[in-house]
Amino acid sequence: MCVPTGSTDHSYAIEPISNTSNHEVEVVSVRLLGARHVRLADAFVLPEAARGEMGVLDGWPGEGVSPQTRRALIPIPGATLEPASTVSDDADEPALALHLRTRSQGEASFDAVQVVYRTTDSGTTYRSEPSSISFRAAETCDGTPP
Repeated sequence: MCVPTGSTDHSYAIEPISNTSNHEVEVVSVRLLGARHVRLADAFVLPEAARGEMGVLDGWPGEGVSPQTRRALIPIPGATLEPASTVSDDADEPALALHLRTRSQGEASFDAVQVVYRTTDSGTTYRSEPSSISFRAAETCDGTPP
C-alpha cells in the first residue's frame, strides 16, 4: 500500500483485528516490523461501524474524518476485543488505526504489523503473527511495491 506524502503524519486504518480465542483480550501494543524512516505515534482500535471513513490517508486522522469517528477511536493500550464466541459470524471486524509519523516527506515504509495482547482472565501475553499488509509513503506512488 502506497500513500503520496504531503505531510509527515499518516493514517493507516486498513488492518483488520479480531480475537479468535474464547476469552476477552486486551491489546497491549502494536509494533511496526521492518520500519524504515517511520515510527508509530499512536495506535487505536477503530470499531467496525466507523471503518468506512478511514483508510490509508495523508495526515492524521485524514481529511474528511468526522468528529464521531475520532471519538470512536479506542486507545491502545487498553482496547479490548470480545471473545470469538460472542461475535456474530456476519459482523465486520474492527481495524487497527495507526497514526504514523515519518522523519521527512521523503520515502518511508514498513513490512508488517504485529500486535501484542493479553487475555484478561489469565493475563498471559501473546504476539500475533505479522500481518501481510505493508506500507510505503513516497513523493509519488508509481505502482511498485514498497
